[in-house]
Amino acid sequence: MKTTKIFTHHFQTGGSMKTQDIKSFVFTLVMTLSVLCAAAAPASAIMDIAQTLSDGAQRNTIAFDGFGIITGTFEAQTFFPPGKVADYWGFQYLRDNTPNGNGHNTSFLTNCAYNILYMLSTEQFAALKTLATNQVEQINLYGYKRFPLMKAFRRQLEGDIPSGTSGLSLDAVKAVSSDLYKLDGQICFDRAVLYAGIYRTLSAAQKSHLDAMKAGGFDSWTVSTEMEAAVKNIMRGVTQDVSVALMTYASDLFSWYAGSLDADVYFCPERQGTYYGSFYIKDAPAIGHEGYKIDEKLTADAGQYFLDQLATTNLDSLVTDLVNKQRDSLYAGAENIVQIRTDISTLLRSLITASAPTDTFKAQVLAQVLEKSGTYGELDGEIVYSYTMAFAQVYKSVTDTQKANLTAMRKKIMSGTYNGEPFDFSVCTTPFLYSAIIKDLSVLDPYISNTDYLFGVSESTECMATLDKNLLLHIPYLSYNDPKSGASSLWANFVYEFNSKYPTLITYKYVNAGTINNPSYLCAASTLSSDLKIHIPDIVLPDGITHLWIDLEYEPTLSTKGNAYFLVTGYTNSPKGSFSLTSNVGVDGGILPTDYTCDGAGSSPALSWSNAPSGTKEFALIMTTLPGDGTTKWSWVLYSIPGTTTSLAKNSTGVGILGVGSRGPTMAYEPPCSQGPGAKLYTLTLYALSESPQLPAANQVTGDVLTSAISSITIGSASLNLSYTRP
Repeated sequence: MKTTKIFTHHFQTGGSMKTQDIKSFVFTLVMTLSVLCAAAAPASAIMDIAQTLSDGAQRNTIAFDGFGIITGTFEAQTFFPPGKVADYWGFQYLRDNTPNGNGHNTSFLTNCAYNILYMLSTEQFAALKTLATNQVEQINLYGYKRFPLMKAFRRQLEGDIPSGTSGLSLDAVKAVSSDLYKLDGQICFDRAVLYAGIYRTLSAAQKSHLDAMKAGGFDSWTVSTEMEAAVKNIMRGVTQDVSVALMTYASDLFSWYAGSLDADVYFCPERQGTYYGSFYIKDAPAIGHEGYKIDEKLTADAGQYFLDQLATTNLDSLVTDLVNKQRDSLYAGAENIVQIRTDISTLLRSLITASAPTDTFKAQVLAQVLEKSGTYGELDGEIVYSYTMAFAQVYKSVTDTQKANLTAMRKKIMSGTYNGEPFDFSVCTTPFLYSAIIKDLSVLDPYISNTDYLFGVSESTECMATLDKNLLLHIPYLSYNDPKSGASSLWANFVYEFNSKYPTLITYKYVNAGTINNPSYLCAASTLSSDLKIHIPDIVLPDGITHLWIDLEYEPTLSTKGNAYFLVTGYTNSPKGSFSLTSNVGVDGGILPTDYTCDGAGSSPALSWSNAPSGTKEFALIMTTLPGDGTTKWSWVLYSIPGTTTSLAKNSTGVGILGVGSRGPTMAYEPPCSQGPGAKLYTLTLYALSESPQLPAANQVTGDVLTSAISSITIGSASLNLSYTRP
C-alpha cells in the first residue's frame, strides 16, 4: 500500500509572508489535494474519467460522504480543498497519472510552481499577481457561499425542519448551487483569459523549458538554490492568500499547456458532493504533523465499513442506490456533468489562440461558460439533494449500537499518537474557510443564521427589509460606501414617528444599526448614499404579501443631537425579485474586464434586463464609483431609453441620450480609470421611470442632475456591481 508523506503549514488569513515560509506554506494546499483520488483505482491503473464514473468508485465515495456527515459535525463539513475551485486545467489528471505515485509527493505542486514562476518574465508575473489579487475575494466568496448548503444539509440530517415544510426544497438547493457554480465559471473564465494571454507571450526559451518539463516529468522538475531564492524574492510581501493563488496558477499554467481536453474534463469521484466532511476525516490529522502519512485506501475502507454496519439492519441500499439515482445527472442524461465539463473545457481552450481574441468573441465565451456553469450547479444540486435526503433517512434509522460503532471507527481513524504525542481530531468544533480556521464566527452569520429558504420558506423576514405592525422598519442589508473606510454593509432599524409640525410627511426616526461582514448574496441590498439617502428596492409590509420600494432622505431640520430623522420621499409597488440587470462581461460581484476600462479599449459593456415594473415608460442608466475622496464619480449617464428596450449592445449607439460623466465635457461612456491602489467597485444601476424626466440640454445632464430629476418618478431599479484593479 502506497502512502503519501504530508508536510503542513496551517493557513492563517491576512498578513504578508516571510520569505522562508513561502515554500512550506503550500504544503497545506498539497495536503488537501494529495490523496483525493487514491481509492478510485489501483496505483498501477490509468486514472481517467471512466474510472471516476465506475460504480465502485462512486459507491465508495458516496459511502464515505455518508460516514463523514453522520459521524461528524457541521464544522467538520466546512473543511474543503481549495483546489476544487475552477478545476478545468488538467492538474488533477497530471497528478493522478504521474508514474510511481509521485503526483502525490508533497514536492509535486511546489516544484512545478517554482519552475513556472522562475521562468516567467517580470510582465508575465505581474499579470499573474494582479489576477491573484483580484480573485482572492471571489475565491473566498465561493467558500462562504457553500455554508448555507452545508448548514441546511445538517438541519435536514438532524430533523431541524422549518414548520410548514416537509424538508429540503430540491428547487431551492438547485438554485443556490447554480449561483455558486456561476461564480466558479467567472473565476475560470478570468483565469483562462490570462493563461491564454501568457501563452501568446512565451519566448522560445520559455516554450523549450515547458516542453522539457512535460517530457521529463516530475523527476526533471528540480528546484535549484538559485531558483528557490529568485521565487522567494518575487513573492516577498504578498499576502498568504495571494501566495496560494500564485502557486496554484503557476501549476495550472503548466498542466493546461502540457495537457489535453480529456485531462481538463477529468475529475475525481470526490469532485461532486463536497459538503459532508469527508475531506476533514482525511486531512485533519495531518495538520501540524510534518511527515504524517494518510492511508490511500481510507475512502474505500471507511466507506465499506459504513455500508457493512448499515447492512446489519438492511439500510445499506439507501446509500448504494444513490449510484443509480445520480447516474443521469452525472453522465447518462441528456444534460449531464461530464458533457457540461467537456463543453466548458472546450470553450476555455478556445481562448488559446495565436492572436488575442476579440472582445466580442470573449463575451460570447463568457456568456456560454456562465450559462453552462449554472446548469452544472443545478445538476450537482440534484445530486447533493439526493445524498442528503438518503443520509438523513439513514441517520434517523440507525440503532444506538450502529452509531456507537461508527463513532468508534471515526475516533480510530482520527486519533492516535505521533512522535510520542497523542492527538484526537474526531470531534471538530471550529469551522473552516477551505482549510483555514475561521476565528471570527460572526462572518458566518449572514450565511447560516437563516437557511429556511432552502426548505422552500420565503427568506423575507430575515433577508428582506420589513415593516412590522408596530411600524418598525428593519433593513437587514444596507450597502454603504464610506468616504474614509470604503464599502461596508450594515443592518439598521427605524421607527415611524408622527410629527405634528409636518403632519403630511411620513417620518422615520433612526433607532440603531450595526455592521455585517459578509452579507448574504440572496439579499436585495438597500443602499445608503454619502448624502444620507436610503433606497430600499424591496420591502414586505405587515400583511406579508404587499411589496414596495421606498426611498428615504435624512432631514436635518427635524433632527437633533442624538435623534436622526428620515423622510419617505417616494414609494410604490415592487413585485418581489422581479427587476434584474445582467451583463455578459461578468456576474454580479465579478471583475470588470480590462477591455471596458481606460487600460483597454474603453468599450461600454453590453447589458440586458428583464421584468421591469408595470407602468415603465422609459429607463435611465448610470454607472458610478466612490473613490477614496468620497465623491461619487459618474462613468456613464444615459437616459431616454425607450420602455420597450430590454438590452444594450456593446458600444451601444442610437439608444437613449448620453449625458455628461464626471470627467466631461464629452457626452460619452467614460471607461473606469480610478487612481490609487486596490480594487474599485463600479455599480451599474438601471432605473425604471413612470414618465420622462424634465431635463436641460444633454450637455448639462450630469449624474447629479439626472438622479435628482428621476427621484420622484422612479418605480423600480436594478443594479450590477463589478470591480476592477488597475495594473
